[in-house]
Amino acid sequence: VPRRGYLQVDLDLDLMPHAGDHDEELKVALPRNLLSGFCKIQPLMDIGNRLKEEGSFPGPDDYIPALDLVVRHCSKSRWFEILGNREITFDDLDLNHDGVLDRHEVKQMMTSFLGHEPADFVVDNMMASVDQDENGVIDVGELSFLIASMEREEQWRKF
Repeated sequence: VPRRGYLQVDLDLDLMPHAGDHDEELKVALPRNLLSGFCKIQPLMDIGNRLKEEGSFPGPDDYIPALDLVVRHCSKSRWFEILGNREITFDDLDLNHDGVLDRHEVKQMMTSFLGHEPADFVVDNMMASVDQDENGVIDVGELSFLIASMEREEQWRKF
């Protein structure tokens, strides 16, 4: 059985090239098992040994579980489906006009799009995929960031 290792990147990795973004950094997390000797990649093992000696070897909470990454990606894809082919504004989604989208409003949007009420965990993941400051609501800036990433992805596909 071949051994495989995977690299995890930050959640908002944008693979689109941007003019003038030369100072942008890509955060990549090496799974602890690679640093501990999985696949026996000596340079990574050397880094792991050095980090252990320095007391800064990554702990289990320093990574996002792979399942969470997959769910977050699927949730963002669903946002793209819902918003991509419609002329929907933030104000259209902000049913109570308080300047943020809460769980209820996202659930209403999804129910309208899907034709049935989504499970609570689906709504929670839809919220989490866009709620960058993790305050439990989506503000206009967070939704704008999502829409801008959708537009970049569309441009990339045309390229």
